[in-house]
Amino acid sequence: MALVPENNRLQLVMQRCSFAGLPLPRVLAPSGNYLEYEEKDRFCFDIEIRLPLAGFVIRYRGYLNPPVSSAAL
Repeated sequence: MALVPENNRLQLVMQRCSFAGLPLPRVLAPSGNYLEYEEKDRFCFDIEIRLPLAGFVIRYRGYLNPPVSSAAL
């Protein structure tokens, strides 16, 4: 996968896929949306995975809050 900057976001793009060390044709590779971005000082991500024969597998959206400094405690 490669990170591609797009509209203040990072998108992960599938470049190659293999199974048991053997390359798979692109039509058999997993697909979906893989985004990382910053919003309200938080690291956010939106991930959706689809498999060619199974279809939709999972979608997860979430964020990480910045760490709390020890001075704030």
